[in-house]
Amino acid sequence: MGFTMEMYWTPSWACEGFFLDYFEPLDGVTFHSGKVTSTSLLSNIVYKIHPDYIHDRNLLKDLKLNDQMEREMADLWDRIGSPSEMVAVHVRRTDHTELAKRNQCFTTDEEFFQFVERYPDKKIYLATDNSKTQEMFVERYGKDRVVYNMPILASGDDPKIRQTSIKDAVIDLFACARALHFMGSGYSSFSSIIHKLKNV
Repeated sequence: MGFTMEMYWTPSWACEGFFLDYFEPLDGVTFHSGKVTSTSLLSNIVYKIHPDYIHDRNLLKDLKLNDQMEREMADLWDRIGSPSEMVAVHVRRTDHTELAKRNQCFTTDEEFFQFVERYPDKKIYLATDNSKTQEMFVERYGKDRVVYNMPILASGDDPKIRQTSIKDAVIDLFACARALHFMGSGYSSFSSIIHKLKNV
């Protein structure tokens, strides 16, 4: 890529993982895990975008799962079938719902139903962040047609908190990107990344 970058990655409650736990290293980028203690270092790193990465497609074409995550993906396809034989939806709910509605970009359940029903012979890969959505899709389309990475326990549901791990989110990201057809949630950066991954 013709440049070097120091990336300080601090796991937190919102993102408990580390980049290299899931992805291959990026050429020219050195990742550091832990807290950044220097205020000047923070001001130089956090608030500046490298000119070669202004367009996130440049970044996404270099984003590759590491060997362990590729094995996780292979295990998933062994369990549920090939992504080329299914459609995928990312149904973002919990804390995102009110935000999307305020910005007039909320994608309703009915819109997702209309999308998957255009492909009646295809399995549905469901990426979501709460158990109620999983239950709703299975009840409507059947457990043989609706597939997902992991069941979400209803006892842990909180309408304000995402209910899946970072690893589960990464698997959902690439499962949706590798599916034949995809529909995402309005005003969701996760859905936007999936659309871009499908086009790199």
